[in-house]
Amino acid sequence: MLLRPVLAAIACLCAVHAYAEISEKKPNIVFFLIDDLGYADCGFNGGQQIKTPNIDRLAKSGAIIESHYVQPVCSPTRSTLLTGRYPTHTGVYTIVSPGAPWGLPLAERTLADALRSAGYRTALTGKWHLGEFEKAYQPNARGFDHQYGHFFGMLDYYSHDRLNKLDWFRNGEPLKEAGYTTHLIAAEACKVIETGDRAKPLFLYVPFNGVHSPFQAPDEYLKPYGALKGNRQKLAGMLAAVDEAIGRIEESLKKAGMLENTLIVFSSDNGGPPPATIPRFVISRARSTKAAPAPRPSPPGPAASPPSNGCASRCTWSIGIRRSSNWPAAPSNRNSRSTDSMSGRC
Repeated sequence: MLLRPVLAAIACLCAVHAYAEISEKKPNIVFFLIDDLGYADCGFNGGQQIKTPNIDRLAKSGAIIESHYVQPVCSPTRSTLLTGRYPTHTGVYTIVSPGAPWGLPLAERTLADALRSAGYRTALTGKWHLGEFEKAYQPNARGFDHQYGHFFGMLDYYSHDRLNKLDWFRNGEPLKEAGYTTHLIAAEACKVIETGDRAKPLFLYVPFNGVHSPFQAPDEYLKPYGALKGNRQKLAGMLAAVDEAIGRIEESLKKAGMLENTLIVFSSDNGGPPPATIPRFVISRARSTKAAPAPRPSPPGPAASPPSNGCASRCTWSIGIRRSSNWPAAPSNRNSRSTDSMSGRC
């Protein structure tokens, strides 16, 4: 089925323009991108196994975009988000590997470039995954005033190593520090909010490495999910940590007096990791606009995401790339759902 593509990057810029027409003050923008999140794992999307109160509250107070599509894997989604252009234009069709002599083409103007030129301060705390072999490809050269986090995926959540090599940086410089990555990314985001120049609007891009493998979570996040087993329990703990982190960042916005003037967007970069399972009611929702039957328990699996053929991330079946986003809306539009398409598929 051919969908009307309106890319997430363009949506952000349009939202800024529309808001500016009714307000003299430009809105702050906080974009949460979750790595390998299953479509049905959050409560607002029908999930019942994992508690996501902060994410669900944002969804309830905003608008849920049900036909928001992303790309099948990490780098293509990120390039599409930051440029507003399909992979056919950027050439980013697949994952950018460590040391690979390529990345998001330098001729591409990013969302951070555009917003910085419009007077925004710009920051990235989390995963980049669009090239690092030369400084020109790194975030500080692509429109971000501040960078913190990792250039690639699949890093250890505690040592911050990927394949025995440190993948943790602040403004392009290697950084050795202790801590669980989800906690560190949230803490840096809060620091950006609380200590930055509030005379300028803020674009804060927070691409968490959670809930991407390896499946690692502190014990206190695992205990509430003792009924789940193996990687499913670990993923539940990882998502609970991400949800808590989002709540912390929202609280920082509130303390800084910025929350009421902030556009918040929440999305995943692609489907959950295989092998995985999905409740039948979610498959029904993906294929029909009719009311879904009562949920059925999911069999064991890391993420509730892929369709019955077993594909998830790396898959162009609908459930592998179909995502939901939300942002704060006017009171009349809160807790609403829209079928408008925000992002494109190949």
